[in-house]
Amino acid sequence: MKTVRGIYHNLEESEYQFDYDNLKFVFSSKLYLEKFIGNYKEYLKDGTAKIESEFKATIYADEFLLINLYRKIEKRGFRVLYFNEPLDEKLYYNIELEV
Repeated sequence: MKTVRGIYHNLEESEYQFDYDNLKFVFSSKLYLEKFIGNYKEYLKDGTAKIESEFKATIYADEFLLINLYRKIEKRGFRVLYFNEPLDEKLYYNIELEV
């Protein structure tokens, strides 16, 4: 149920969503959604550059970076879907070597 100020305390009910590839980010408010949309491209660009500089390799880390940005913005819970399946807040990442 949405509050008078347009905030969802239950993210499963929220209409504020953003899709990126196979990820769906669910937000508790329009403000948080707009903040994410306004920042995600630059966050991906900067984060990718930092990771590649640190490890001297080409690394695709969009999912990792976007989930990190989501955690910084969304303060009322965690609801991210991957292939329409909810992710646990505690995630495990596996980096594979491709030659």
